[in-house]
Amino acid sequence: MEVPDLLSPASFITVALLLFGATAAFTNVRGSLNEIWGVEPEDQSKKEIALDLLRARFQGFVMMLVTGLVLTFSFLITSITSVLAERFEEWVPNGSIFVQLADAGLSLVFIGVLFAAIYRTLPSIEIEWKTVWVGAFTTALFFVLGKWIVAQLLANASWTSYYGPGASVVTFLAWIYFSAQIFFFGAEFTQVWSRRRGGVMSQRPE
Repeated sequence: MEVPDLLSPASFITVALLLFGATAAFTNVRGSLNEIWGVEPEDQSKKEIALDLLRARFQGFVMMLVTGLVLTFSFLITSITSVLAERFEEWVPNGSIFVQLADAGLSLVFIGVLFAAIYRTLPSIEIEWKTVWVGAFTTALFFVLGKWIVAQLLANASWTSYYGPGASVVTFLAWIYFSAQIFFFGAEFTQVWSRRRGGVMSQRPE
């Protein structure tokens, strides 16, 4: 079996394109969050625009790494708890239920912290942490619920037989769409919650 050369020009180009696409995605998310929060664009010189673009790209790169780590830990915990659930079922009657609840709780914490970091750092506006936590964990609750629904769909034989080999692809695309809607719903909820509660907001200095 031929081992791919990780130092080849093609590998560098692939990594560069992946990084560019990921940071561009976070930059677009930042623009969407600014629109949700009603952030007015400031008049900037060409130098300030270039620096702001570089700052946004770097911020997107950092958030990409953080998101990858958090989701990796979340999936790792889910894998571990699925193994523990089988063991607990042998030792304790209905023990798998407690393990699944623990998995849901840990996923809620990890994803809630991730959403809080995104809602707090990406928009060009200073938002109070107490407002961010409410919005982030509300969003995480819906996210974890959606994750459970997707898992049930994948485990459902009638669902997979209905769509055939494309069932996994259909479920994955539906999950991506659902996740995006939940994320921006959470941002809208955080914005409305902050304004209703009289949260203090200020333009982030560039």
